[in-house]
Amino acid sequence: MADDPAPPPDPTTRILLGVIGLLVLSLFAYAMTTYGELPARIPMHFNAAGDPDRFAARSWGSWLLLPIVGTLVCAVTVGGSQLITRLPPEKMNLPNKELFLALPRAEQLDIIRSFSRAFLATAVVWGLFFLTLLRTVFRVSTHRIERFESAPIFFAVGLVLALVIAGSVQMSRRIRRLSSQRGPS
Repeated sequence: MADDPAPPPDPTTRILLGVIGLLVLSLFAYAMTTYGELPARIPMHFNAAGDPDRFAARSWGSWLLLPIVGTLVCAVTVGGSQLITRLPPEKMNLPNKELFLALPRAEQLDIIRSFSRAFLATAVVWGLFFLTLLRTVFRVSTHRIERFESAPIFFAVGLVLALVIAGSVQMSRRIRRLSSQRGPS
């Protein structure tokens, strides 16, 4: 697999990459269009109750911090999803690895692409998370809401964990199913 050229992205992967790109652009577009409405001090941190407890002077640097971090998280996640499609299967930490390695190459690639798409779905969640976070900070800054609600954070982290677990379980089941269809080697 390492010597083979990377397979072209399938339609689902292209759609996920497009959605991630739109979310990253949306982060910066939202930040740029709302900057003029920000007060002189903007909240940079919130306590457990959701009240701002650390502020920064309004500047492009402080306001673009969330879009930059969101972009980096999405980029690392996309990079990871693409890396797993290029690694040799022998070097991967996979469930049922010995069964996986016994599968034909085409079936291995199909399973890896499926897991890569699950990884990309987590990048979509992260993009939505950072967009929601930026919007909430803006709304608190401009007194449209009183405090930061932590529910979106827990929801996003839970959804990312669920996607990773579901992707791993699906991968394991597919490996077992395909191996049982082929019979003993």
